[in-house]
Amino acid sequence: MSTENGGNFPSLGSRLRDERKRLGLSQAALCEKIGVKDPKTLRNWESGTTSPTLDDVVGFVGSGFDIGYVLTGVRSDTLMEMSGRPYGTPAVMLAETIAAMTLSKDDAEMILALARRLSLRR
Repeated sequence: MSTENGGNFPSLGSRLRDERKRLGLSQAALCEKIGVKDPKTLRNWESGTTSPTLDDVVGFVGSGFDIGYVLTGVRSDTLMEMSGRPYGTPAVMLAETIAAMTLSKDDAEMILALARRLSLRR
């Protein structure tokens, strides 16, 4: 995905940090939870120096992260309130939010690959 210095997700790192803090996790605790061996890796993601891989993003999903917020900046519950739809449709709302965004080819491919990977985890 794009880094802090450009692209369509200029605050991806800050949203990762927001989610980590919302979950009450230290950087070290999150690294352990998602299998990141070097805490510097997480610091680089949060600062926007580098971006997580698709496998890393899947790990965040399994750790309680609101991945809709990380990818779009809009919380999943806010998407539900805005739509007036039942809470059981977060995937639809996330898809609609992403579809309305202007994405670089790399960002679009990352999101599509993430959706495919998550659909296999059922």
